Amino acid sequence: MYDKADLKNRLCQQPEILLVILILLQFLFLGLFGYAFVKKEDGEIASELLHYQNKADFSYQVNLKENEIVDSESLNENSSYILDLIDTIQLSPRYQFQSEEETKLMGKKTLSTQLTVLYQEPGTDEEQELLNRTETLEEVSFEQDTKEFEESMDYSLNLNSYIDTVERIRDEVSSTVRANLDVCYEIQLDGVIQEQNYDDQYQTCLSIPLSKTSKLEVYENGKEDQIVYDEEKVEITKPMLMGLVACNVVIFFLICLIIKAWLDRRTSEYEKLIQHILKNYGELIIDVKESVNTKEKEVVHIENFREMYELSKNLSLPMMHYVGKNRHVFYITKEKTIYLFLLKEEEVLKNGAKHYL
Repeated sequence: MYDKADLKNRLCQQPEILLVILILLQFLFLGLFGYAFVKKEDGEIASELLHYQNKADFSYQVNLKENEIVDSESLNENSSYILDLIDTIQLSPRYQFQSEEETKLMGKKTLSTQLTVLYQEPGTDEEQELLNRTETLEEVSFEQDTKEFEESMDYSLNLNSYIDTVERIRDEVSSTVRANLDVCYEIQLDGVIQEQNYDDQYQTCLSIPLSKTSKLEVYENGKEDQIVYDEEKVEITKPMLMGLVACNVVIFFLICLIIKAWLDRRTSEYEKLIQHILKNYGELIIDVKESVNTKEKEVVHIENFREMYELSKNLSLPMMHYVGKNRHVFYITKEKTIYLFLLKEEEVLKNGAKHYL
């Protein structure tokens, strides 16, 4: 991992390339945000091709064996039951599809079971899965063009084989196990609307605890309300707009950070050159408050400070130093001749500090 100073130095090594990339990304995200905002206002984005609803219910009837406990031959839904008294469970799941536009529907309906057996170690709260087995009871394909579509099944389920499996596992582990049988009616849709494909899956299930006494429960998986959008147009949502705003803000701050780091590096190069000159050659330099007067004088421009230093030593004359706006002026006056060495910030940043030493 890099510390902040190291990361800043690495960014400064090639700031121009990184800066160009970030600016291009900024324009890209600004363009996307503007396009999304305008198109969303015009209603040209997220064109809705189809709006449909999934509905399902799972009717059932528990048929009982002849017994002396319950007078009736069957139990109503949501009634508690005694497992040993159940003969069969008559399953009647039903699925409905309703849409505002006619669409081509293809797919299949499947009735399946999932038997789960769990075992809890004595003295612990964790349960270990001993069995998870899925079995398809019935599967039928369908295809039609319609706005409204309904499919159903009727199936008589016998629990004996599932109960025998649970009993066998219970005998093997010599302990109490918890078992549950889920019977699921699943619809898999592959539809077509205006030559665009879409798919969906909806499931309604009946949960049957295989314990001595319990209740059956119905639950569903899948969304009831569904919308099919035109794939050639982009669906713009509020989170997407917020994401574009966040990207623009982050990239803007990164651009500011890179520019600041780049300017710091460039400015420090100029300042370090001045500090180097004053520190190493300060014995020959005298600071003055007024700039040099070149009237009626011959001006000789010196391009290199080393040459200026040698000239000062050879003439046994000090260098005058004046600090102006974004420039430092070094000069030596000998009679009517002025030897002038000028350091401008913009030229140092352009040519580099080594050019003047």
